[in-house]
Formats: sequence, C-alpha cells, structure tokens
Amino acid sequence: MYEIIHEFPDPKYMFNLKAKGLTTREKFVEWWNENHPDFQITADSIKVWSYREDEDTSSYDYLWGQYGD
Repeated sequence: MYEIIHEFPDPKYMFNLKAKGLTTREKFVEWWNENHPDFQITADSIKVWSYREDEDTSSYDYLWGQYGD
C-alpha cells in the first residue's frame, strides 16, 4: 500500500510564534487549520518542533516575511 505522508517544516522559521501566542504544537496546529482549511495538518505532521521561549530569533527572523508573517 502506498501512502503519501506530508511533513510540515519547523514553524519557528516560518512565523513569529511567540508574537502569535503559538508556543506549542497544538496551538500552532489549531491556528494553522483555522486559517488554511484546504491544507490541514496534525501535530504529528510537524517533523521538528524546536521553538524555545528564550531563543534569540535574530538569526532566522528574516525568513518570516516570506511566509506572510
């Protein structure tokens, strides 16, 4: 049986999670699914979740604009 599995990239590189209050996988998935009804994900879809509250985002925050944040 062939099954297509979509893996979602680490969201911290795509969005300012802290500013949006999306500090857990579950909160992010709920927000994503509400805003993207044509592309639903689950917490298990997110292969890597490396968000940390105390992290310095200056090394990657320039990417956020590419994804509409």
